[in-house]
Amino acid sequence: MDANIARIYAQLFNVHPKTKTAKSDKYLWEFCGEILPKERFVDYNYALLDFGGLICQSKVPKCEICPFLESCFFKNQE
Repeated sequence: MDANIARIYAQLFNVHPKTKTAKSDKYLWEFCGEILPKERFVDYNYALLDFGGLICQSKVPKCEICPFLESCFFKNQE
């Protein structure tokens, strides 16, 4: 589990790791397993990485171009 992926899940779904490191967090891994598509899961994972690197960035997220803006937990809390 990559820290960027953990950040995306936290911002979009309000799902946070229960431990200090997302990499070994069982709760976060279980959540990911529940929403992971059965087909094209490799494409899904690469899409998440691209989304985190290009749009849902940690310091300056580009919310104005985010396709998930209306359902984003993070943005709706502001």
